[in-house]
Amino acid sequence: MFKWKKGKDIGLAALDTIEAMRHHDTYRQDWHAHPFWETHYILSGRLTYEFAGRAPVTILGGAFLVIPPDMRHRAVNTAGTPSVHLGTRWRPPSGPVACSPFTALERKAIFATLADRALAAQTIPPDLTRVLRELFAAVENDEPDAGYVRLLAWTVLSRTARAMRFHSTAPREDADAVVRAVADRIRRDCGEHVRMADLVAFSGYSQTRFFTLFREKMGLSPNSFLTRCRIDKAKQLLMAPDGPSLQEIALSCGFATASHFSATFRRYEGVTPSSMKRR
Repeated sequence: MFKWKKGKDIGLAALDTIEAMRHHDTYRQDWHAHPFWETHYILSGRLTYEFAGRAPVTILGGAFLVIPPDMRHRAVNTAGTPSVHLGTRWRPPSGPVACSPFTALERKAIFATLADRALAAQTIPPDLTRVLRELFAAVENDEPDAGYVRLLAWTVLSRTARAMRFHSTAPREDADAVVRAVADRIRRDCGEHVRMADLVAFSGYSQTRFFTLFREKMGLSPNSFLTRCRIDKAKQLLMAPDGPSLQEIALSCGFATASHFSATFRRYEGVTPSSMKRR
């Protein structure tokens, strides 16, 4: 589901658009940039934002992200995690704005706060959550009262700046749940080219924190766990009657060459894959 309201349709020239989205599938936006301040609020689920020349940022449910004007970026949901997402695009402050409850100086102060904490996931406090859900419902249901939607939009902007001044740490999912989700993804994709950077981004943690948590919960590093999954998959193929060749098994289990597969298999299992295949 994707619904939106244009700022001009609700008499709010400072606002370009409000977008209400319910995501259920994997997707990857095209790279883009525009002259607006973007705010993205994840009411549930998770989304990752990739930036040109910067590390990606994963936002979990209950957090938001501010993206400054002209920043090249795209949204990514490679896991297909269902999510509820509200986004706004605001024009940079410049002079008087009709129907604004704030003075020009107050609006400049709001956007200065957004600039100070941009590109870092922030907590959505309870008072902002309530207004966000009202605004989401208004957009989703095509609320005809433009004044009501306009007031909600201004309130969201003001409370976003306030949240950024007084709240700093975005919520994390339970560490066990995150590690389980990453481990499931490794098991599913072990036959493909798996990049550790993608797993780190998927977890929402820093690389150091992610590796520490994964080792604590799984007893292996992510790299070792990936190799173990590949070896286990290879063993199933090797023991299948009239199974594929060693070269085919190597490639289907994520190994670049048969020789690399054989050496790794022997290191983990103590026997060569060809000897296991003959059993």
